[in-house]
Amino acid sequence: MAPMKYTTQLTSLLLVASLAACAGTYSSQSASVQDPAQATAPINETCPISGKAVDASVTCEYEGMVVAMCCMNCKPAFEADPAKYMAKYKTAAYVNETCPISGKAVDASVTCEYEGMVVALCCMNCKPTFEADPAKYMAKYKTATYVNETCPISGKMVDGSVTCEYEGKSVAVCCKKCKRTFEADPAKYAANLGK
Repeated sequence: MAPMKYTTQLTSLLLVASLAACAGTYSSQSASVQDPAQATAPINETCPISGKAVDASVTCEYEGMVVAMCCMNCKPAFEADPAKYMAKYKTAAYVNETCPISGKAVDASVTCEYEGMVVALCCMNCKPTFEADPAKYMAKYKTATYVNETCPISGKMVDGSVTCEYEGKSVAVCCKKCKRTFEADPAKYAANLGK
């Protein structure tokens, strides 16, 4: 009878250990998927691994940035070598803050080159449209009815469709956020207009 008692106890212990291991795996997996309501917005719209549209609930953190993936399958590849996949977000110093096609905030991983400039777009859907007629979409960045070529706030190339008035002159900025900043205290940033 004694061997049967030990066998039952051993089986019970193995069952408890297996359940604990499964619970630990589940909790670590669910902890790695951020609640979108609690997470900072991801910096990207396309997965750095697959190039597909991201799932904002599947993210990793890298140097203080939230990076979204398209699925849980891409997450281990990114975590194994994040610097490799983040290179595309850091190498291109693009000239615009808003997509020339949609007007939305840009995704730094989706870029095109035009006349030696790197132009960022909001998503892969806008890329073929831009590439089909880049001059058409870059016209708003080149309309020189304003007094400056670079944004007095960010130092980036201006978006000719986003302007402010200052001392009777039209001042262009790179985005709507910079417009609000400039308009709050134009004298502070006016010194940067000649730069």
